[in-house]
Amino acid sequence: MVLYTTENKNTSSGDQNVEDDFLDRWKQLLEPDVLKPFWLLMMYFFFSNLLSGVPLSPYLVYVFTEFGVDVDVSSIIVLSQCIAMVGGVLTVFSVNKLGKRFLTLSTLLITSLCYISIGLIGVYWTDSKLLTSRLILILYLVSTFVASLGIMPIGWILLSEIFPMKSRNITCSMCSTLSFILSFFMTKNYLTFVALVNLYNTFTIFGISGLIGCAYFYFYLPETENKTLQEISEFFK
Repeated sequence: MVLYTTENKNTSSGDQNVEDDFLDRWKQLLEPDVLKPFWLLMMYFFFSNLLSGVPLSPYLVYVFTEFGVDVDVSSIIVLSQCIAMVGGVLTVFSVNKLGKRFLTLSTLLITSLCYISIGLIGVYWTDSKLLTSRLILILYLVSTFVASLGIMPIGWILLSEIFPMKSRNITCSMCSTLSFILSFFMTKNYLTFVALVNLYNTFTIFGISGLIGCAYFYFYLPETENKTLQEISEFFK
């Protein structure tokens, strides 16, 4: 009987410790060095999805057909994916030399300007359809390469760098999940948005949004390359 009572007390104490530990883990999410990088990454995933072609990926046949290109659409899709792969490989060799902050700002800026140019050319330069369609296609392929070089992969690198160890398991899982949910809703509603504002205005709006993202990251995105976790955490406190 005594033995049973002792074990019961130990069990109750253990359950209480587990509950307290669980609550402490979730309370950590409200601390500045956790909450600030969390919102930073969510903004990063929003702009990277918007400017890397994620929303329109399932609709590339429709998009390239609307461009009016005089080459096989299927071949262009394959080419765009090959270009994206090359950009991703080059990221591996350039990120250590250029840094994640510089790559983010430069690639987001270039991609935004490409999108704005596509939108403006498609709406206002309609005299030479053949020249216009080829120029728009080139701008799109450039944006695909540049996005794959910077904003698309770097977000996933930052995911493993900017969170403190105490909350990394929870925050990395949450950010990854929310990123894919965000991609889903962007993709699902892309054609609806195009129906409201037309294809070329969609590119213009996305590009202007990217410029806003550049301004945001200029002030709030730290350089994490060659920095310790403590130095990164101090930035967010």
